Amino acid sequence: MCIMDRAALFVDGSNMLYTQRFLGWSIDWKRLREYFAERYNLVSANYYITYKELSDEQIRFQTFLATNGYVVRKKELKKITDRETGKEIHKGNLDIELVVDALTSIDRYDVCILFSGDGDFLPLIRALKSSGKVVHAYSTKGLSAIELVAELGMDFHDLQELRPEIEFTERTNGVLDRKPAEPSDPDSIPTEGEVFTGKPLFIKPYGVFLSNPWNVKALLHISKLGIQQHINNLSDIIRQEDEFKVKVISVKPTPEGYEVGLKLVDEALQNELHQRLASLLPEES
Repeated sequence: MCIMDRAALFVDGSNMLYTQRFLGWSIDWKRLREYFAERYNLVSANYYITYKELSDEQIRFQTFLATNGYVVRKKELKKITDRETGKEIHKGNLDIELVVDALTSIDRYDVCILFSGDGDFLPLIRALKSSGKVVHAYSTKGLSAIELVAELGMDFHDLQELRPEIEFTERTNGVLDRKPAEPSDPDSIPTEGEVFTGKPLFIKPYGVFLSNPWNVKALLHISKLGIQQHINNLSDIIRQEDEFKVKVISVKPTPEGYEVGLKLVDEALQNELHQRLASLLPEES
C-alpha cells in the first residue's frame, strides 16, 4: 500500500448494523474514516442506510455521519406482506445504489474499501478487480456470505482485526466522546442458543417453518429433527397441532429481516416423530 493510493470507502449500513450486533461491539464511524484517511488518499466515504421512518434518532446519526466526512445515501423501506408467513415486513436496500456509485466513480480511486458481508456484491468486486482496482472487503466470517469469503484471491478482512482502531469507546483521550447511537431495528432480534416453542406454519420437503416470537422465517430443517431414517414426506409425520421446542442455531440477516435456523430439542416429540415414521414403514415378514 502506498500513502498516495486513492481510495473510496463504501459502507453497507444495514449489513454493518447486523454485524455489530453479532460482534457485540460498536464501530466508531469517525475513527474508522480517520483510520483509512491516514493510510490512503481517501477521495470519498459513502454510507448507505435504509429506514422505516425518519426518526430523530435517524436524523442525529445521519448528521453525525455527514459532519464527519461521509456522503449519506438513504432510502425509506417499503411495507409488503410476506406470502409465506402472512406477516407485514419492511423491504428494501441500497445495494444497487452502492454498485452504481462504485462503478460511475471508478476513475476517481485505485482502491475500493467495502464494508459488507453481503454476497450480492461479489459481481461488483469481480468487475472492479477486472478493471485493475484493488478491493478490500471488511466484515466478519461468522456472518458473511460463504461465497464472498471463499472467492479465489479475495482480500477479506475480519473486523475483529480492526477493533482496537475503530471501536467506539466512552472516552477518547480522557474526554467523554458521545457518538449518536446508530438507529436500531425496533423488532426484537433472535440470538443463537435461544430456546422457544413454535407451531408449524407450513411444511416443505426440506423442513418445516415454525411460528416464533420474532415473526421471522424460522426453519427447522429436516436434518435437524434428530431422525436418522429417510423421510419421504414430512407432511406424513408432522401435525398442525404439534408444538416444537427448538433451539436457534443460526441467524442470518436479510434485506427483509432475518432467517433463523433451528434444531429440535424436544426429546418427547422426537420420539413421537420416530414412532409416526415407523408406523409408515412396511412390516417385515
